[in-house]
Amino acid sequence: MTGYLCIVLQKGIGAYMTGYLSVVLQKGIGAYTYLIFIVILIIAIVFISIFVPETKNKTFDEIAASIAFGRASRSGSLNVQGDEIAASIAFVRASRSGGLNVQGDEMQPMQR
Repeated sequence: MTGYLCIVLQKGIGAYMTGYLSVVLQKGIGAYTYLIFIVILIIAIVFISIFVPETKNKTFDEIAASIAFGRASRSGSLNVQGDEIAASIAFVRASRSGGLNVQGDEMQPMQR
């Protein structure tokens, strides 16, 4: 419920600020008002294209392994064994279900 509330507040505040800033900027700089929004849009597109991984035609396991090992595994510069990928997928699934057992420096899925 808290996450949903944060999303609703963020969208509401964002919509209000966009509407408010449009009027203020239009009075100030006239026809060039939307250039600011275009610049923000271009920055968002560049950020998404660089930092958000491609997930089209990939299984959950491939996506989880990609996220677990970062950009190096997607570019092929990291030599990752099948057992390591399976372990990282099990870790991601266990962390989502809340079943992690922390011992020393290692985190392992809890046995249920």
